[in-house]
Amino acid sequence: MIFYFSSQNAAESLDTSNSLVLYLMKLFEAFKNSRLGFIVGDLSVYTFRSFIRMIIRKTAHFVEFFILYIIVYENLKEYIPTKAKGVGLAIAIACGFLDEFHQLFVYGRAASFVDCLIDGSGCLLAYFIWHHLFKK
Repeated sequence: MIFYFSSQNAAESLDTSNSLVLYLMKLFEAFKNSRLGFIVGDLSVYTFRSFIRMIIRKTAHFVEFFILYIIVYENLKEYIPTKAKGVGLAIAIACGFLDEFHQLFVYGRAASFVDCLIDGSGCLLAYFIWHHLFKK
């Protein structure tokens, strides 16, 4: 699924998140035109749209790799129970780097070290939550 989404060219990738962005834009415009519009002040619709689009896309990276770590770990613990945590983390983080490398070959896309950090952060948070909050 991760590599499917990163195989989309730039236009297809934007279309994937645009439906949510458009919905949030309608809410923003309604809020801006309400009595509470002073809260957002001079924030332009363009600036808000760019910010929301970035938040949605980066959150998707984080959540994808959060889930990936759990899936990898849960599958590895059957075969290598003592090493599953570390190996699972290494595999999930490596998938993040491979995903970004893969995007170098997709029209209109580029690799991003920041996205690698976001992917790795999703893996690390899943690791800590899975093994420290839900100790088994």
